[in-house]
Amino acid sequence: MKINQMTKCALFTAIISVCAIISIPLPGGVPLSLATLAVYMCALILPPLSAGISAAVYVLLVAVGIPVTASGGAGLSYLVGPTGGYIIGYLFTAVLVSALVNGKLGRSRVKMVIALILGTLATYIPGTIWFCFVMKTTVAVALTKCVVPFLPGDAIKIVAAMELAKRLYQLFSRVKKSA
Repeated sequence: MKINQMTKCALFTAIISVCAIISIPLPGGVPLSLATLAVYMCALILPPLSAGISAAVYVLLVAVGIPVTASGGAGLSYLVGPTGGYIIGYLFTAVLVSALVNGKLGRSRVKMVIALILGTLATYIPGTIWFCFVMKTTVAVALTKCVVPFLPGDAIKIVAAMELAKRLYQLFSRVKKSA
């Protein structure tokens, strides 16, 4: 992997970490954060391997105890807690969205929206399954607490990620040309 790509991976790991900390606690116990926005941007800009590495390093930061989550929690116990499945889901989202936009689906706006919706599912599915397992609850309860309240915000994050990623991609292109 080239230094340029490693730098981008590190940058996106940092962006995910900072965005995850920016959060609003909600009554259901799952906070609203900007982490998914950062994962979306990462996936739209980086190739699948790099996007996956960025998300994986974020998960490793959480696992080793760096408090870069919405609640400030960290450590392996946090990853096996109720919301750990959503954090693990970021890996799937990053790789899936990146593979779709850099491959078969292409870069049209409609196709990016489709890829980001599928990526959102790639976070929600393992997260909701894990939440049900840990909390010993039904899928309906998990969906009510962990998915439905977040859908409007996710729609906004998808639109924002597409615009921010476009601008960041242009910035990276200008930096590359001037180097």
